[in-house]
Amino acid sequence: MDINNYDYLLRNVLVSGLQVKAYEDKYERTDYMYCIENGLVYDEEQHQRLGYKLDAYKDIYIKDLENYVNCICENKDIDLDDLKLYYKEKLEND
Repeated sequence: MDINNYDYLLRNVLVSGLQVKAYEDKYERTDYMYCIENGLVYDEEQHQRLGYKLDAYKDIYIKDLENYVNCICENKDIDLDDLKLYYKEKLEND
């Protein structure tokens, strides 16, 4: 396994996950009800902008997770399609 690639992909997952968490917190603090309850001025434009950024970072996070899983499967010689099928069937049977 190429440890540099593994470290790079893991770093991307962790950083994008932290970004998602940060934007979730900011987004929640600009919510209308949060602002009303805490005596703050609600700014709809700021709330929407943070929502767009949150969605973008969620997409990046998911892509980084996919890349990380693909790297692990490739290095461990695991067929990802077979693995997906296995878990899909397992979920359907539960």
